[in-house]
Amino acid sequence: MFRLQTSRAGIARLAMILAVVLGLGACVGFTRGDGLPPGEYVTDDGQERITVGDSGSIRFQVRVEGNKSVEMTDREFGAHQVWSRSQTIRPQPLTNNDALYGIGKYTWLWKYGKIAKISKSGQILAWFTPKTQTQLPREALGPGR
Repeated sequence: MFRLQTSRAGIARLAMILAVVLGLGACVGFTRGDGLPPGEYVTDDGQERITVGDSGSIRFQVRVEGNKSVEMTDREFGAHQVWSRSQTIRPQPLTNNDALYGIGKYTWLWKYGKIAKISKSGQILAWFTPKTQTQLPREALGPGR
């Protein structure tokens, strides 16, 4: 059975573990940043798109791989956040179905003013670029842009 240690050494050990856990969380991108700039982001072929609303909503009209087929899905989320260190886009609320069969099957990254759709194996499947470059502030386009 678990016994709570109240000695100074036990408390110091617990404080050190807590500091390490919190420090690792900050290092791997657990801090929330701002949302994406509003606008429409499309793939080169124009068949997939992501629309970000002024209120922070985000709508995915993208291909999703199933067990034996690839289908288009149209899913809108009321909000999203971009994790500041990893630049990972997190639509909210993400349901279990989304995580297993839909949008959550992929990692979505914000890089150089574009959105990347990345498979579980780490392969970039698609880049979504702004429909018009004027909708992004210059600093969002990344270095040298």
